[in-house]
Amino acid sequence: MSKKNILIISALLLVVIAAAVALVLYNRDYAVVACKDKDGGCSYKEINHFGNIKYQTEFKIKEIIQCNIETIYKKGPDDIDVIDTYDFHMYFMTDKEPLNFKTKQRDNLNRVCTDIYERKPFEYKFPITK
Repeated sequence: MSKKNILIISALLLVVIAAAVALVLYNRDYAVVACKDKDGGCSYKEINHFGNIKYQTEFKIKEIIQCNIETIYKKGPDDIDVIDTYDFHMYFMTDKEPLNFKTKQRDNLNRVCTDIYERKPFEYKFPITK
């Protein structure tokens, strides 16, 4: 095989790998939950890896009646339950639809509910699991 053919094949492989990575990143969504001040301006949005907003809503801290996290288990090796994902739920006093997303990232997930009840400003970003 000539050097020219090897270069063409290598370039094609790099293009295919780059396209696959871009596709995976494009399909990765994030949930961003934020409250800017203790009196209430909060928001929830779902964005893709490039920052494009797919869904967004705003609410006040005083509208929240419940915020909780459910741990979802699956069967692991030897039929032992292992943590699969965390299911975040937020319910409102108003007719707003509840917020819900699943994530494998536990870091800061419990801080969302705690910071809301303590009325602390925050912004957290979580990768969404489908």
